[in-house]
Amino acid sequence: MAYMSSADTALLLATMLHRSERTRARISDQTLKTVSRRTTLKAAFRTSVVEWAAEFGLLMYPLEQRGGYGLLKATTLEGATPLRAGQLVSAEMRAFRTTGSIDQDALYTELGLQEEEAED
Repeated sequence: MAYMSSADTALLLATMLHRSERTRARISDQTLKTVSRRTTLKAAFRTSVVEWAAEFGLLMYPLEQRGGYGLLKATTLEGATPLRAGQLVSAEMRAFRTTGSIDQDALYTELGLQEEEAED
């Protein structure tokens, strides 16, 4: 059985999104397996597909809750609102200048993330 390269797989995913006439979509791991003609998806292959997708104007982001990937045409970000550090994180920047660190715990909480425990 011949496997499709990561570059060709990414090209087909970009084509799928283009033909759907949408700017964003998601695909399952099963769709990625089908398109790439693979029965298992190794981490190196996944990483390579994501890297190649960017070459074709496609951003791929792994979806943790549902699995699979979110797809987004990179061109949709051209008109995005710019974020200004002075307006949004000025307090954290001032704290860093004073203490040499930021309050990671507070930011993790604000973002709804859990801090990963340090490995021994």
